[in-house]
Amino acid sequence: MFSWGSEAISRKTRVLDVVYNATNNELVRTKTIVKNCILVVDANPFRQWYLKHYDIELNKKKLEESNKAREERKTSKTVAEKYKTR
Repeated sequence: MFSWGSEAISRKTRVLDVVYNATNNELVRTKTIVKNCILVVDANPFRQWYLKHYDIELNKKKLEESNKAREERKTSKTVAEKYKTR
């Protein structure tokens, strides 16, 4: 379980890599997970939550596709005003 502190959510994700460890570079090379190490995790569960919650795509590649889909979708006046204010 990893958490996104600023959004106050936590999701079960996959650990991809150990990037940095202040105590020993050998722990980075062997990819040993210890307290205070910096990890790279899979961001897909967080992206999916963000898209569902805010209706904004965080993936740059799919951003253009989602904008096209949003334009094609019919929305009510109140929802359209909310999009404009964001």
